[in-house]
Amino acid sequence: MSESLPESQDHLDAMYFGGEGNGGGRYTPEGLWDVSPAGPATSAAARTVSLHEMMHAQLNDCTAWGSLMKAYAALARYADDRAGYRDVGRNILRASRRVHEVFATYTGTWMADRAQPMELLAGRPEYLDYYLDASWLAAGLPRGSQLEWKVIVGSVRTCMQSRGLPAGLEIGLDRFKLADIRSRDQPDVRFGLLLDAAEQLWPDLIEEIAGQFEPTERKTAVTWLTAPDADYPAGDTEFEDRVAATAEKICFDRSAAALRDRGAEVLGYNEHQDFTEEIVAAVHRLAPAATAFRAAPADSAEVNTAMEDFALERLRIRQHPLPARVMRLADIPARTRSQVVGRTDPAGSYAFLVARSANSLASQHDISDQSQPLPAEATAPVVAVRTLSGTPEHPVLWLWQLARPGQLRALRRRIGGLGVISNVSMSLLADERWEDRWLSPLLAAGSVTILMDLNPFVHFQQWASLGLRVRYATLEARSETGSTIGLVCACDKPGTALRYDGAIFLAICSDVQASAIIFVLRQRWPDLARLDQDIITQRLDVLRITLNHLLTEEASFTFLGPHAAD
Repeated sequence: MSESLPESQDHLDAMYFGGEGNGGGRYTPEGLWDVSPAGPATSAAARTVSLHEMMHAQLNDCTAWGSLMKAYAALARYADDRAGYRDVGRNILRASRRVHEVFATYTGTWMADRAQPMELLAGRPEYLDYYLDASWLAAGLPRGSQLEWKVIVGSVRTCMQSRGLPAGLEIGLDRFKLADIRSRDQPDVRFGLLLDAAEQLWPDLIEEIAGQFEPTERKTAVTWLTAPDADYPAGDTEFEDRVAATAEKICFDRSAAALRDRGAEVLGYNEHQDFTEEIVAAVHRLAPAATAFRAAPADSAEVNTAMEDFALERLRIRQHPLPARVMRLADIPARTRSQVVGRTDPAGSYAFLVARSANSLASQHDISDQSQPLPAEATAPVVAVRTLSGTPEHPVLWLWQLARPGQLRALRRRIGGLGVISNVSMSLLADERWEDRWLSPLLAAGSVTILMDLNPFVHFQQWASLGLRVRYATLEARSETGSTIGLVCACDKPGTALRYDGAIFLAICSDVQASAIIFVLRQRWPDLARLDQDIITQRLDVLRITLNHLLTEEASFTFLGPHAAD
Protein backbone atom coordinates (compact mmCIF):
# COMPACT_ATOMS: atom_id res chain seq x y z
CA MET A 1 0.00 0.00 0.00
CA SER A 2 1.39 3.38 -0.92
CA GLU A 3 0.77 6.80 0.56
CA SER A 4 -1.81 7.59 -2.10
CA LEU A 5 -3.81 4.52 -3.09
CA PRO A 6 -3.06 0.84 -3.72
CA GLU A 7 -0.49 0.24 -6.44
CA SER A 8 -2.76 -2.02 -8.44
CA GLN A 9 -6.35 -3.10 -8.77
CA ASP A 10 -5.00 -6.50 -7.67
CA HIS A 11 -5.15 -5.24 -4.08
CA LEU A 12 -8.79 -6.37 -3.94
CA ASP A 13 -7.82 -9.86 -5.04
CA ALA A 14 -5.05 -9.89 -2.44
CA MET A 15 -7.35 -8.51 0.21
CA TYR A 16 -10.03 -11.15 -0.18
CA PHE A 17 -8.33 -14.18 -1.68
CA GLY A 18 -4.71 -13.95 -0.60
CA GLY A 19 -3.20 -12.83 -3.91
CA GLU A 20 0.55 -13.15 -4.03
CA GLY A 21 3.10 -10.46 -4.67
CA ASN A 22 1.00 -7.60 -3.33
CA GLY A 23 1.44 -5.94 0.02
CA GLY A 24 -1.95 -4.28 0.10
CA GLY A 25 -3.48 -6.85 2.38
CA ARG A 26 -5.83 -9.79 2.43
CA TYR A 27 -9.18 -10.78 3.80
CA THR A 28 -9.55 -13.10 6.77
CA PRO A 29 -12.79 -14.53 8.14
CA GLU A 30 -12.37 -12.08 11.01
CA GLY A 31 -12.70 -9.32 8.40
CA LEU A 32 -9.14 -8.09 8.87
CA TRP A 33 -7.38 -5.99 6.26
CA ASP A 34 -3.91 -4.49 6.03
CA VAL A 35 -2.76 -0.90 5.68
CA SER A 36 0.95 -0.26 5.23
CA PRO A 37 2.03 3.26 6.19
CA ALA A 38 4.01 5.67 4.04
CA GLY A 39 4.41 9.41 4.49
CA PRO A 40 2.86 11.42 7.33
CA ALA A 41 0.22 9.43 9.23
CA THR A 42 -1.98 12.51 9.61
CA SER A 43 -2.04 13.45 5.92
CA ALA A 44 -5.31 13.26 4.01
CA ALA A 45 -3.65 10.83 1.60
CA ALA A 46 -2.76 8.43 4.43
CA ARG A 47 -6.29 8.67 5.82
CA THR A 48 -7.66 7.94 2.36
CA VAL A 49 -5.72 4.67 2.16
CA SER A 50 -7.08 3.52 5.52
CA LEU A 51 -10.63 4.57 4.75
CA HIS A 52 -10.50 3.11 1.22
CA GLU A 53 -9.73 -0.37 2.54
CA MET A 54 -12.22 -0.09 5.38
CA MET A 55 -15.00 0.81 2.96
CA HIS A 56 -14.29 -2.25 0.81
CA ALA A 57 -14.90 -4.42 3.87
CA GLN A 58 -17.91 -2.40 5.02
CA LEU A 59 -19.62 -2.73 1.63
CA ASN A 60 -19.42 -6.50 1.93
CA ASP A 61 -20.74 -6.38 5.49
CA CYS A 62 -24.01 -4.74 4.48
CA THR A 63 -24.95 -6.35 1.15
CA ALA A 64 -25.99 -9.69 -0.34
CA TRP A 65 -23.24 -9.85 -2.96
CA GLY A 66 -20.73 -8.94 -0.28
CA SER A 67 -21.94 -11.84 1.86
CA LEU A 68 -21.34 -14.14 -1.10
CA MET A 69 -17.82 -12.77 -1.60
CA LYS A 70 -16.98 -13.15 2.08
CA ALA A 71 -18.24 -16.72 2.05
CA TYR A 72 -15.99 -17.70 -0.84
CA ALA A 73 -13.04 -15.92 0.75
CA ALA A 74 -13.49 -18.10 3.84
CA LEU A 75 -13.94 -21.24 1.74
CA ALA A 76 -10.84 -20.39 -0.30
CA ARG A 77 -8.87 -20.34 2.92
CA TYR A 78 -10.31 -23.26 4.88
CA ALA A 79 -12.16 -25.73 2.61
CA ASP A 80 -10.64 -28.85 1.11
CA ASP A 81 -11.09 -27.68 -2.50
CA ARG A 82 -9.49 -24.30 -1.90
CA ALA A 83 -8.42 -23.72 -5.50
CA GLY A 84 -11.95 -24.29 -6.81
CA TYR A 85 -13.52 -21.93 -4.31
CA ARG A 86 -10.81 -19.36 -4.99
CA ASP A 87 -11.61 -19.44 -8.72
CA VAL A 88 -15.33 -18.90 -8.10
CA GLY A 89 -14.58 -16.21 -5.54
CA ARG A 90 -12.34 -14.35 -7.94
CA ASN A 91 -15.04 -14.46 -10.62
CA ILE A 92 -17.48 -12.98 -8.09
CA LEU A 93 -14.93 -10.29 -7.31
CA ARG A 94 -14.33 -9.50 -10.98
CA ALA A 95 -18.08 -9.11 -11.48
CA SER A 96 -18.17 -6.42 -8.80
CA ARG A 97 -14.73 -4.79 -9.04
CA ARG A 98 -15.98 -1.54 -10.58
CA VAL A 99 -18.74 -1.12 -7.99
CA HIS A 100 -16.32 -1.89 -5.17
CA GLU A 101 -13.72 0.58 -6.36
CA VAL A 102 -16.24 3.33 -7.09
CA PHE A 103 -17.65 2.96 -3.59
CA ALA A 104 -14.30 2.75 -1.79
CA THR A 105 -12.69 5.53 -3.82
CA TYR A 106 -15.59 7.94 -3.44
CA THR A 107 -16.32 7.30 0.23
CA GLY A 108 -12.61 7.16 1.15
CA THR A 109 -11.87 10.56 -0.38
CA TRP A 110 -15.16 12.01 0.89
CA MET A 111 -14.31 11.14 4.49
CA ALA A 112 -10.63 12.09 4.19
CA ASP A 113 -11.06 15.48 2.49
CA ARG A 114 -14.32 15.97 0.62
CA ALA A 115 -13.31 19.48 -0.41
CA GLN A 116 -10.30 18.30 -2.48
CA PRO A 117 -10.94 14.78 -3.79
CA MET A 118 -9.15 15.41 -7.09
CA GLU A 119 -5.93 16.37 -5.30
CA LEU A 120 -6.02 13.11 -3.32
CA LEU A 121 -6.33 11.16 -6.56
CA ALA A 122 -3.73 13.11 -8.55
CA GLY A 123 -1.43 10.83 -10.48
CA ARG A 124 -3.74 7.82 -10.17
CA PRO A 125 -5.89 7.87 -13.31
CA GLU A 126 -7.56 4.51 -12.61
CA TYR A 127 -8.90 5.78 -9.28
CA LEU A 128 -9.77 9.14 -10.75
CA ASP A 129 -11.96 7.29 -13.26
CA TYR A 130 -13.79 5.56 -10.42
CA TYR A 131 -14.38 8.89 -8.71
CA LEU A 132 -15.68 10.37 -11.96
CA ASP A 133 -18.09 7.43 -12.29
CA ALA A 134 -19.49 8.35 -8.87
CA SER A 135 -19.69 12.02 -9.88
CA TRP A 136 -21.57 11.16 -13.07
CA LEU A 137 -24.08 9.07 -11.11
CA ALA A 138 -24.73 12.04 -8.80
CA ALA A 139 -24.57 14.71 -11.53
CA GLY A 140 -26.47 17.89 -10.70
CA LEU A 141 -26.35 17.41 -6.92
CA PRO A 142 -24.23 19.59 -4.60
CA ARG A 143 -20.61 18.38 -4.70
CA GLY A 144 -19.25 17.00 -1.42
CA SER A 145 -22.65 17.18 0.28
CA GLN A 146 -24.38 14.64 2.46
CA LEU A 147 -26.96 14.25 -0.32
CA GLU A 148 -24.27 13.27 -2.84
CA TRP A 149 -22.98 10.72 -0.31
CA LYS A 150 -26.47 9.21 0.15
CA VAL A 151 -26.99 8.96 -3.61
CA ILE A 152 -23.75 7.04 -4.10
CA VAL A 153 -24.22 4.78 -1.08
CA GLY A 154 -27.89 4.05 -1.85
CA SER A 155 -27.20 3.34 -5.52
CA VAL A 156 -24.23 1.09 -4.89
CA ARG A 157 -26.27 -0.85 -2.36
CA THR A 158 -28.88 -1.69 -5.01
CA CYS A 159 -26.13 -3.01 -7.26
CA MET A 160 -24.91 -5.32 -4.48
CA GLN A 161 -28.38 -6.39 -3.25
CA SER A 162 -28.53 -9.06 -5.91
CA ARG A 163 -30.24 -12.43 -6.37
CA GLY A 164 -26.76 -13.93 -6.61
CA LEU A 165 -26.78 -14.73 -2.89
CA PRO A 166 -30.04 -16.72 -2.72
CA ALA A 167 -29.14 -18.40 -6.03
CA GLY A 168 -25.79 -19.50 -4.66
CA LEU A 169 -27.42 -20.92 -1.54
CA GLU A 170 -30.15 -22.67 -3.53
CA ILE A 171 -27.67 -24.27 -5.93
CA GLY A 172 -25.09 -24.92 -3.20
CA LEU A 173 -21.87 -22.97 -2.66
CA ASP A 174 -19.86 -26.05 -3.68
CA ARG A 175 -21.62 -26.14 -7.09
CA PHE A 176 -22.45 -22.49 -7.78
CA LYS A 177 -20.77 -20.71 -10.72
CA LEU A 178 -21.10 -17.13 -11.88
CA ALA A 179 -22.64 -18.42 -15.13
CA ASP A 180 -25.59 -19.73 -13.11
CA ILE A 181 -27.06 -16.23 -12.78
CA ARG A 182 -28.06 -13.60 -15.31
CA SER A 183 -25.64 -10.81 -16.11
CA ARG A 184 -28.13 -8.33 -14.65
CA ASP A 185 -27.73 -9.98 -11.28
CA GLN A 186 -24.04 -9.01 -11.34
CA PRO A 187 -23.11 -5.70 -9.63
CA ASP A 188 -20.96 -4.12 -12.34
CA VAL A 189 -23.61 -4.70 -15.02
CA ARG A 190 -26.20 -3.16 -12.74
CA PHE A 191 -23.97 -0.16 -12.09
CA GLY A 192 -23.66 0.38 -15.84
CA LEU A 193 -27.45 0.37 -16.11
CA LEU A 194 -27.66 3.04 -13.41
CA LEU A 195 -25.06 5.21 -15.13
CA ASP A 196 -27.11 5.02 -18.33
CA ALA A 197 -30.18 6.14 -16.39
CA ALA A 198 -28.43 8.72 -14.19
CA GLU A 199 -30.03 11.79 -15.75
CA GLN A 200 -33.51 10.43 -14.97
CA LEU A 201 -32.80 9.23 -11.44
CA TRP A 202 -32.71 12.37 -9.31
CA PRO A 203 -35.26 14.96 -10.52
CA ASP A 204 -37.26 16.28 -7.55
CA LEU A 205 -35.15 14.17 -5.16
CA ILE A 206 -34.76 16.99 -2.64
CA GLU A 207 -38.48 17.67 -2.70
CA GLU A 208 -39.31 14.01 -2.09
CA ILE A 209 -36.95 13.84 0.88
CA ALA A 210 -38.25 17.09 2.33
CA GLY A 211 -41.80 15.76 2.05
CA GLN A 212 -40.98 13.06 4.61
CA PHE A 213 -40.58 15.68 7.36
CA GLU A 214 -42.85 18.07 9.18
CA PRO A 215 -43.05 21.54 7.57
CA THR A 216 -41.08 23.05 10.45
CA GLU A 217 -38.25 20.53 9.89
CA ARG A 218 -37.91 20.66 6.13
CA LYS A 219 -35.62 23.65 5.75
CA THR A 220 -33.19 22.34 8.37
CA ALA A 221 -33.18 18.89 6.78
CA VAL A 222 -32.53 20.21 3.27
CA THR A 223 -29.83 22.62 4.46
CA TRP A 224 -27.99 19.84 6.26
CA LEU A 225 -28.22 17.54 3.25
CA THR A 226 -27.10 20.04 0.62
CA ALA A 227 -24.64 22.35 2.41
CA PRO A 228 -20.92 22.04 1.59
CA ASP A 229 -18.72 20.76 4.40
CA ALA A 230 -17.56 24.21 5.52
CA ASP A 231 -21.17 25.37 5.92
CA TYR A 232 -22.70 22.41 7.76
CA PRO A 233 -24.88 23.88 10.49
CA ALA A 234 -24.56 22.57 14.02
CA GLY A 235 -27.69 20.67 14.87
CA ASP A 236 -29.30 17.79 16.66
CA THR A 237 -27.43 14.55 15.95
CA GLU A 238 -30.54 12.40 16.36
CA PHE A 239 -32.37 14.55 13.80
CA GLU A 240 -29.43 14.41 11.39
CA ASP A 241 -29.36 10.63 11.69
CA ARG A 242 -33.05 10.53 10.80
CA VAL A 243 -32.50 12.79 7.79
CA ALA A 244 -29.57 10.68 6.61
CA ALA A 245 -31.50 7.40 6.95
CA THR A 246 -34.52 8.84 5.11
CA ALA A 247 -32.38 10.19 2.26
CA GLU A 248 -30.44 6.96 1.80
CA LYS A 249 -33.61 4.84 1.73
CA ILE A 250 -35.21 7.08 -0.89
CA CYS A 251 -32.03 6.98 -3.02
CA PHE A 252 -32.01 3.19 -2.70
CA ASP A 253 -35.68 2.92 -3.71
CA ARG A 254 -35.17 5.14 -6.78
CA SER A 255 -32.13 3.17 -7.91
CA ALA A 256 -33.92 -0.13 -7.30
CA ALA A 257 -36.92 1.02 -9.36
CA ALA A 258 -34.61 2.00 -12.24
CA LEU A 259 -32.97 -1.43 -12.20
CA ARG A 260 -36.29 -3.25 -12.07
CA ASP A 261 -37.46 -1.21 -15.06
CA ARG A 262 -34.46 -2.69 -16.91
CA GLY A 263 -35.20 -6.26 -15.89
CA ALA A 264 -32.85 -6.56 -12.91
CA GLU A 265 -34.19 -7.93 -9.61
CA VAL A 266 -33.22 -6.13 -6.41
CA LEU A 267 -33.42 -7.48 -2.89
CA GLY A 268 -34.84 -5.25 -0.18
CA TYR A 269 -32.65 -2.72 1.60
CA ASN A 270 -31.71 -5.18 4.37
CA GLU A 271 -32.98 -8.39 2.79
CA HIS A 272 -29.48 -9.90 2.77
CA GLN A 273 -29.92 -10.37 6.53
CA ASP A 274 -32.63 -12.97 5.83
CA PHE A 275 -29.90 -15.26 4.46
CA THR A 276 -27.32 -14.73 7.20
CA GLU A 277 -27.93 -17.90 9.21
CA GLU A 278 -28.10 -20.00 6.05
CA ILE A 279 -24.83 -18.76 4.55
CA VAL A 280 -22.94 -19.02 7.86
CA ALA A 281 -24.20 -22.60 8.21
CA ALA A 282 -23.25 -23.41 4.60
CA VAL A 283 -19.68 -22.16 5.07
CA HIS A 284 -19.26 -24.03 8.36
CA ARG A 285 -20.62 -27.22 6.75
CA LEU A 286 -18.19 -27.02 3.80
CA ALA A 287 -15.23 -25.74 5.82
CA PRO A 288 -15.54 -26.65 9.53
CA ALA A 289 -12.23 -24.90 10.23
CA ALA A 290 -13.74 -21.53 9.23
CA THR A 291 -15.02 -20.96 12.76
CA ALA A 292 -14.38 -17.21 12.58
CA PHE A 293 -16.78 -16.74 9.66
CA ARG A 294 -19.82 -15.05 11.16
CA ALA A 295 -22.48 -12.47 10.54
CA ALA A 296 -21.50 -8.82 10.35
CA PRO A 297 -22.94 -6.38 12.95
CA ALA A 298 -26.52 -5.48 12.04
CA ASP A 299 -25.77 -1.76 12.18
CA SER A 300 -22.08 -0.88 12.04
CA ALA A 301 -22.92 2.84 12.19
CA GLU A 302 -23.99 2.68 15.83
CA VAL A 303 -21.51 4.27 18.20
CA ASN A 304 -21.27 1.13 20.32
CA THR A 305 -20.17 -0.94 17.30
CA ALA A 306 -18.31 1.71 15.29
CA MET A 307 -14.95 0.65 16.68
CA GLU A 308 -15.53 -2.89 15.44
CA ASP A 309 -15.06 -1.60 11.89
CA PHE A 310 -11.89 0.34 12.65
CA ALA A 311 -10.41 -2.42 14.80
CA LEU A 312 -10.40 -4.67 11.74
CA GLU A 313 -7.61 -2.61 10.25
CA ARG A 314 -4.16 -4.08 10.78
CA LEU A 315 -1.35 -1.56 10.56
CA ARG A 316 1.39 -3.45 8.73
CA ILE A 317 4.85 -2.04 9.36
CA ARG A 318 6.74 -4.45 7.11
CA GLN A 319 5.73 -7.19 4.72
CA HIS A 320 7.79 -9.89 6.43
CA PRO A 321 8.74 -10.38 10.11
CA LEU A 322 12.40 -9.96 11.00
CA PRO A 323 14.50 -13.13 11.54
CA ALA A 324 14.74 -14.08 15.20
CA ARG A 325 16.40 -16.64 17.46
CA VAL A 326 15.12 -17.89 20.82
CA MET A 327 17.37 -18.53 23.84
CA ARG A 328 17.19 -18.31 27.64
CA LEU A 329 18.43 -15.30 29.56
CA ALA A 330 20.15 -17.74 31.90
CA ASP A 331 22.28 -18.98 28.97
CA ILE A 332 24.17 -15.65 29.07
CA PRO A 333 26.94 -15.73 31.70
CA ALA A 334 26.00 -13.39 34.55
CA ARG A 335 29.20 -11.35 34.18
CA THR A 336 28.44 -10.47 30.53
CA ARG A 337 24.65 -10.29 30.73
CA SER A 338 24.44 -6.50 30.87
CA GLN A 339 26.72 -6.15 27.82
CA VAL A 340 24.63 -8.64 25.79
CA VAL A 341 21.14 -7.31 26.55
CA GLY A 342 21.91 -3.69 27.44
CA ARG A 343 20.98 -0.85 25.09
CA THR A 344 22.23 2.72 25.10
CA ASP A 345 20.21 5.90 24.82
CA PRO A 346 20.91 9.57 25.66
CA ALA A 347 18.40 9.21 28.49
CA GLY A 348 20.31 6.28 30.02
CA SER A 349 21.11 2.59 29.60
CA TYR A 350 18.23 0.10 29.51
CA ALA A 351 17.08 -3.39 28.45
CA PHE A 352 13.95 -3.81 26.33
CA LEU A 353 11.57 -6.57 27.37
CA VAL A 354 8.40 -7.86 25.73
CA ALA A 355 5.67 -9.97 27.33
CA ARG A 356 3.50 -11.72 24.76
CA SER A 357 1.75 -15.00 24.12
CA ALA A 358 3.88 -17.61 22.35
CA ASN A 359 1.60 -17.34 19.31
CA SER A 360 2.02 -13.57 19.17
CA LEU A 361 5.81 -13.81 19.26
CA ALA A 362 5.74 -16.50 16.58
CA SER A 363 3.55 -14.37 14.31
CA GLN A 364 5.62 -11.21 14.79
CA HIS A 365 9.01 -12.86 14.22
CA ASP A 366 10.52 -15.21 11.66
CA ILE A 367 11.96 -17.66 14.17
CA SER A 368 14.60 -19.86 12.56
CA ASP A 369 16.59 -21.05 15.59
CA GLN A 370 14.94 -22.15 18.84
CA SER A 371 17.76 -23.48 20.97
CA GLN A 372 15.37 -22.98 23.86
CA PRO A 373 12.00 -23.15 22.08
CA LEU A 374 8.89 -21.15 22.81
CA PRO A 375 6.11 -22.96 24.69
CA ALA A 376 4.07 -25.32 22.52
CA GLU A 377 0.78 -23.90 23.80
CA ALA A 378 -0.16 -20.91 21.63
CA THR A 379 -1.60 -18.83 24.47
CA ALA A 380 1.24 -19.50 26.93
CA PRO A 381 2.76 -16.24 28.24
CA VAL A 382 6.40 -15.55 27.36
CA VAL A 383 8.58 -12.88 28.97
CA ALA A 384 11.74 -12.15 26.99
CA VAL A 385 14.40 -9.48 26.65
CA ARG A 386 14.73 -8.58 22.98
CA THR A 387 18.08 -7.60 21.49
CA LEU A 388 19.23 -6.77 17.99
CA SER A 389 22.21 -8.11 16.04
CA GLY A 390 23.18 -8.59 12.41
CA THR A 391 23.58 -5.61 10.10
CA PRO A 392 21.33 -2.63 9.34
CA GLU A 393 20.51 -4.25 6.00
CA HIS A 394 19.90 -7.70 7.55
CA PRO A 395 18.95 -7.31 11.23
CA VAL A 396 18.44 -10.35 13.43
CA LEU A 397 16.50 -10.33 16.71
CA TRP A 398 17.24 -12.39 19.81
CA LEU A 399 14.54 -13.35 22.30
CA TRP A 400 16.10 -14.12 25.69
CA GLN A 401 13.38 -15.84 27.73
CA LEU A 402 13.07 -15.25 31.47
CA ALA A 403 12.10 -18.26 33.56
CA ARG A 404 11.01 -16.41 36.71
CA PRO A 405 10.36 -12.85 37.95
CA GLY A 406 13.38 -13.02 40.29
CA GLN A 407 15.68 -12.60 37.29
CA LEU A 408 14.38 -9.05 36.83
CA ARG A 409 15.91 -7.74 40.05
CA ALA A 410 19.45 -8.76 39.11
CA LEU A 411 18.96 -7.51 35.55
CA ARG A 412 17.77 -4.12 36.82
CA ARG A 413 20.78 -3.84 39.09
CA ARG A 414 23.27 -4.69 36.33
CA ILE A 415 21.69 -2.49 33.65
CA GLY A 416 21.32 0.66 35.77
CA GLY A 417 20.06 3.79 34.02
CA LEU A 418 16.43 3.43 32.96
CA GLY A 419 16.38 -0.21 33.97
CA VAL A 420 14.11 -2.67 32.19
CA ILE A 421 11.62 -1.02 29.83
CA SER A 422 8.78 -3.51 29.34
CA ASN A 423 6.00 -3.72 26.79
CA VAL A 424 3.22 -6.10 27.88
CA SER A 425 0.35 -7.37 25.72
CA MET A 426 -3.03 -6.29 27.03
CA SER A 427 -4.24 -9.85 26.43
CA LEU A 428 -1.90 -11.15 29.17
CA LEU A 429 -3.78 -9.10 31.79
CA ALA A 430 -6.66 -11.55 31.42
CA ASP A 431 -4.38 -14.22 32.92
CA GLU A 432 -4.68 -13.40 36.63
CA ARG A 433 -2.03 -15.92 37.65
CA TRP A 434 0.47 -14.37 35.25
CA GLU A 435 -0.47 -10.86 36.38
CA ASP A 436 -0.10 -11.83 40.07
CA ARG A 437 3.34 -13.27 39.43
CA TRP A 438 4.88 -10.86 36.94
CA LEU A 439 3.36 -7.38 36.87
CA SER A 440 4.67 -6.01 40.17
CA PRO A 441 8.25 -7.22 39.50
CA LEU A 442 8.12 -5.67 36.01
CA LEU A 443 6.99 -2.34 37.46
CA ALA A 444 9.74 -2.53 40.09
CA ALA A 445 12.36 -3.19 37.40
CA GLY A 446 11.51 -0.14 35.27
CA SER A 447 8.77 1.45 33.15
CA VAL A 448 5.90 -0.66 31.80
CA THR A 449 3.69 0.06 28.79
CA ILE A 450 0.72 -2.16 27.99
CA LEU A 451 0.21 -2.78 24.29
CA MET A 452 -3.45 -2.47 23.28
CA ASP A 453 -3.82 -5.65 21.22
CA LEU A 454 -7.44 -6.21 22.23
CA ASN A 455 -10.53 -4.06 21.81
CA PRO A 456 -9.75 -1.19 24.23
CA PHE A 457 -13.42 -0.43 24.84
CA VAL A 458 -13.81 -3.58 26.94
CA HIS A 459 -11.31 -2.03 29.34
CA PHE A 460 -12.85 1.45 29.09
CA GLN A 461 -16.21 -0.07 30.03
CA GLN A 462 -14.65 -1.76 33.05
CA TRP A 463 -12.92 1.44 34.16
CA ALA A 464 -16.15 3.40 33.79
CA SER A 465 -18.03 0.82 35.89
CA LEU A 466 -15.42 1.23 38.65
CA GLY A 467 -15.84 5.00 38.63
CA LEU A 468 -12.29 5.61 37.41
CA ARG A 469 -10.99 8.38 35.14
CA VAL A 470 -8.91 7.97 32.01
CA ARG A 471 -6.45 10.45 30.55
CA TYR A 472 -5.41 10.11 26.93
CA ALA A 473 -3.21 11.78 24.35
CA THR A 474 -1.74 11.02 20.94
CA LEU A 475 1.70 11.46 19.46
CA GLU A 476 3.08 10.95 15.97
CA ALA A 477 6.10 8.65 15.68
CA ARG A 478 8.20 9.65 12.68
CA SER A 479 10.77 7.68 10.71
CA GLU A 480 12.69 8.16 7.46
CA THR A 481 9.86 6.60 5.43
CA GLY A 482 6.78 7.91 7.20
CA SER A 483 5.00 8.08 10.52
CA THR A 484 2.43 6.29 12.65
CA ILE A 485 0.24 7.28 15.58
CA GLY A 486 0.71 6.30 19.20
CA LEU A 487 -2.37 6.58 21.41
CA VAL A 488 -1.52 6.71 25.12
CA CYS A 489 -3.97 6.16 28.01
CA ALA A 490 -3.58 6.13 31.78
CA CYS A 491 -5.94 5.52 34.71
CA ASP A 492 -6.21 8.05 37.53
CA LYS A 493 -6.10 6.54 41.03
CA PRO A 494 -7.40 3.11 40.10
CA GLY A 495 -7.25 1.89 43.69
CA THR A 496 -6.77 -1.70 44.78
CA ALA A 497 -8.98 -3.25 42.10
CA LEU A 498 -6.28 -2.83 39.45
CA ARG A 499 -2.61 -3.71 39.62
CA TYR A 500 -1.43 -1.71 36.62
CA ASP A 501 -1.77 1.77 38.09
CA GLY A 502 1.94 2.37 37.44
CA ALA A 503 1.71 1.41 33.78
CA ILE A 504 0.39 3.25 30.74
CA PHE A 505 -1.53 1.82 27.82
CA LEU A 506 -0.16 2.27 24.32
CA ALA A 507 -1.77 1.62 20.93
CA ILE A 508 0.08 1.65 17.61
CA CYS A 509 -2.54 2.66 15.09
CA SER A 510 -3.44 4.69 12.05
CA ASP A 511 -4.74 8.23 12.28
CA VAL A 512 -8.20 6.91 11.41
CA GLN A 513 -8.15 4.36 14.23
CA ALA A 514 -6.99 6.96 16.75
CA SER A 515 -9.80 9.30 15.68
CA ALA A 516 -12.33 6.48 16.02
CA ILE A 517 -11.17 5.55 19.52
CA ILE A 518 -11.33 9.15 20.72
CA PHE A 519 -14.71 9.71 19.07
CA VAL A 520 -16.27 6.67 20.73
CA LEU A 521 -14.67 7.52 24.07
CA ARG A 522 -16.23 10.96 24.01
CA GLN A 523 -19.62 9.69 22.87
CA ARG A 524 -20.03 6.67 25.13
CA TRP A 525 -18.21 7.79 28.26
CA PRO A 526 -18.13 11.60 28.36
CA ASP A 527 -17.36 11.57 32.10
CA LEU A 528 -14.64 8.92 31.88
CA ALA A 529 -11.95 10.40 29.62
CA ARG A 530 -10.12 13.68 29.19
CA LEU A 531 -7.29 14.83 26.97
CA ASP A 532 -4.01 15.33 28.86
CA GLN A 533 -0.75 15.80 26.96
CA ASP A 534 1.20 15.56 30.24
CA ILE A 535 0.96 11.77 30.18
CA ILE A 536 3.23 11.94 27.13
CA THR A 537 5.59 14.71 28.19
CA GLN A 538 6.16 13.08 31.59
CA ARG A 539 7.16 9.78 29.95
CA LEU A 540 8.59 11.01 26.68
CA ASP A 541 11.88 9.08 26.83
CA VAL A 542 10.21 5.78 27.69
CA LEU A 543 7.55 6.25 25.01
CA ARG A 544 10.14 7.26 22.42
CA ILE A 545 12.27 4.19 23.16
CA THR A 546 9.28 1.83 23.22
CA LEU A 547 7.82 3.15 19.98
CA ASN A 548 11.19 2.87 18.28
CA HIS A 549 11.47 -0.79 19.25
CA LEU A 550 7.90 -1.64 18.31
CA LEU A 551 8.07 0.05 14.92
CA THR A 552 11.49 -1.31 13.95
CA GLU A 553 11.23 -4.83 15.36
CA GLU A 554 7.61 -5.95 15.00
CA ALA A 555 5.60 -6.55 11.84
CA SER A 556 2.02 -5.43 12.44
CA PHE A 557 -0.53 -4.15 14.97
CA THR A 558 -4.23 -4.71 15.38
CA PHE A 559 -6.91 -4.56 18.08
CA LEU A 560 -8.02 -8.12 17.37
CA GLY A 561 -5.41 -9.89 19.47
CA PRO A 562 -2.49 -12.15 18.65
CA HIS A 563 -4.66 -14.78 16.93
CA ALA A 564 -5.31 -12.30 14.10
CA ALA A 565 -1.72 -11.32 13.49
CA ASP A 566 -0.91 -14.20 11.15
